[in-house]
Formats: sequence, C-alpha cells, structure tokens
Amino acid sequence: MTARITIWWLACMVWIWWATHRFSTPLMLFTAAAATVFALLLTRSAPDSTVTRLGAYLAGLLANEAPGMGYAVSSLLPGHHLGQVPASAEQLLMTCWAAALAVGTYLLVRSWVTSSTQDRQPAIPWRQAAGIGATVALAYVAAMLLSQKAWQLGQTVLGVEDTSYPQAPGQLGALVLAMATSALAGLVEEPVYVGLVVLFWPRLSRRTFIPLALLSGTARSVIHLYYAAGTDRMVLAIAMVMLWCLAWSSVALYLVYRTRTVWPVALGHGLSNLFACLHGPFQVEETPLTYAVMIIPFLAVFVVVLFALKDLAARISRVVDPIVARRWPHLVQNDDLEATAERHVSVKAWKHLDT
Repeated sequence: MTARITIWWLACMVWIWWATHRFSTPLMLFTAAAATVFALLLTRSAPDSTVTRLGAYLAGLLANEAPGMGYAVSSLLPGHHLGQVPASAEQLLMTCWAAALAVGTYLLVRSWVTSSTQDRQPAIPWRQAAGIGATVALAYVAAMLLSQKAWQLGQTVLGVEDTSYPQAPGQLGALVLAMATSALAGLVEEPVYVGLVVLFWPRLSRRTFIPLALLSGTARSVIHLYYAAGTDRMVLAIAMVMLWCLAWSSVALYLVYRTRTVWPVALGHGLSNLFACLHGPFQVEETPLTYAVMIIPFLAVFVVVLFALKDLAARISRVVDPIVARRWPHLVQNDDLEATAERHVSVKAWKHLDT
C-alpha cells in the first residue's frame, strides 16, 4: 500500500506542475499540499472517523481537481476572461494523465477503506456487469441531456446569457482531439466527485444522502463556474450552475450507490460529451473520413444499447420463465428449469457489482 501511495504521489506532483506552473504558483503549492495530506492520511491513519474520511475526501478531491477549480474561479474575476480553448495533443495527454490519476485515487481509497472494514462484495460475471452497467450508462446519458435542456430553459426564463464552454474553432484534426479529450471527462470527474463519496460513506440512507449530495454537488459546481463567466447577471448564473451540479451529482451519486460501481456513470458522462462535441465550432469538409469520425458517438451508443438490451432481456426472462414453468411445465425441459432457477437466484446480484 505504501509503495502504491508513493507512486501516486509522484504522479500527482508531475500532474500538478504540468497543470499549474504556467498559471499560478500559489495554486501549485496548495494542490501539492493537498496531495501530501491525502497520502499521509492513507499511510498513517485508518478511516475510522467521519473527520478522517471527510479530510481524506477533501484532500483527494483537491489533489485532483484544484487546478481546474482555480482556473474556473479565476474566470469570474474582473479582467479575467475564459478564452477559447483549442484542442491539442498536449491537452489530450494532460486529460489522460488526469484520468489515470483520478482512477488511481479511487483505487487507493477503495483499498484503504476495504482493508479496514473488509466489506467488499464479490464481483459478478463480467457479461452481467456489462449489461447492468450499460443500462445505467444510458440512464445517466438521458439524465445529463435532460439537465442540459433544463439549463437552457433556465437561461431563457431568467434572461441569463449563454456562455457555453468556449471550444476554439478547428478542422477535422481538432474535432478528433476534442472528442477524445471530452470522452475522458467522465474518468476525470466521476471517480473523484461521486466514487470517493460512496467509498467513504458506503451505506445509502435518507439521512445521509442529502448532505453527501450537497457535498459532491458543491464540489462539482466549483469546477464548472466558467459557465457563469462574462455574464451580466453573474450571481444568478452562479446559482444556476450550483443547482445544475447539485441535480447532476445527486443522480450520479444515486446510481453509484445502487450499483456499487462508478464506471457506468463515467461511461455515460463520456458519451454525453461526445455528442456535445458534434455541436462544436468545427469546420470540416464532407469526406468519408469525416463521416467515419462523426459516426463514432453513434457506434459507441449502439454497442452500449446492445449490452443494455441483453440485460433487459435477461431481466424479463427471470420474471417470465418461472411463470411459464409453473403454468405450462410441459413446455419447459428439466435443464431449462434448472437454468431458470439459477437465473432467479441471481436476480439480486446486480446490487453487488464491483469495479
């Protein structure tokens, strides 16, 4: 465990320097301090108290997200403007590094918590996990699309200017880089904002869900404050960002609690971002290569839908097969009856998914 934490800390130092050295030295030092506190908590304490868990959550969150948070907050300051961000290979590499760091943070916390409590659930077969995860991912995509529509409606009703993320115009190469970078956003955000919450506070209850959703949603809203930059009604725009992120994180948190795994919401987040890229300011020629690139999001959703339909068919079969076996036993062979019984026994296995 100590060796893994040391490797994580070194990787985090590289990420912090890479993300902040051209932006703000105080932010770099602050983020490095958060990463150090996180590493010390995991090596020298046990997750036995709420204070320790909250401290580890905040330290891990800031170690991963403080550079982006600082950038978003600075866009609100007078004289600061969020310029157009061009898609680039360096940005893609930074996003890959950030995604690996976020996943590593999640895995370290999972080892820290489960080594103390020994409450990990057994994994289920990967095909069943894939089907359930695909269903959850599609539900998350739908929730994100609805939240975006609600955001647009709120802007119209309240008279808040549209300040969508300012992706710089580009051609096909820029579109490919932007799609690859955006697809990784789920891995950058979800393991930290909601995955860590479920690991630190694993029991879902009405009493704890609301404060945990507020914690996760408030943290997520900070990194998305750039949506309020440059508006005439900034306070109202910030309030809209916070409400949007609170609803967003509440859905994600509920889905992760129900499935006990974070990858479906990360996948759904990435799929939603892929489609958002298609509406970006890219000027591409109508060529076969362009069509091949633009069809990637649809192919990805098609594959996810196939797994989800397979899971849906299995669920229907688990309900229908016992009824058929009782009413028309002559239609079902003995082998089929045994298989039906096995499927019926495994109906609750989805609750014990593990990443």
